[in-house]
Amino acid sequence: MLNSFAGSATVSFFVGAVPTITSLTPAGGPAGTVVTVSGSGFTGISAVDIGGVTAGFSVTDANTILVTIPAGATTGFLNVTNPVGTAHSLDPFYVGV
Repeated sequence: MLNSFAGSATVSFFVGAVPTITSLTPAGGPAGTVVTVSGSGFTGISAVDIGGVTAGFSVTDANTILVTIPAGATTGFLNVTNPVGTAHSLDPFYVGV
């Protein structure tokens, strides 16, 4: 038996690497602090959070993100997500320092 299909389909996929975080500068500060996150695999970043609290961000290039620490955030690890996976900072960002 031969099945025949007519029509079209759209398939989306992302070719890239799981992101990695190598440093946070500064390592602490109050809500509103803009943190430079260095690493790799930042193409296609869809979300950034600190301890589960969503943070605003801007991707500068594949190796740098600027993250604004949101109100309500507490000291915690920074997480960066792209379609391939999530990176976690090696050290926590200290909120309120």
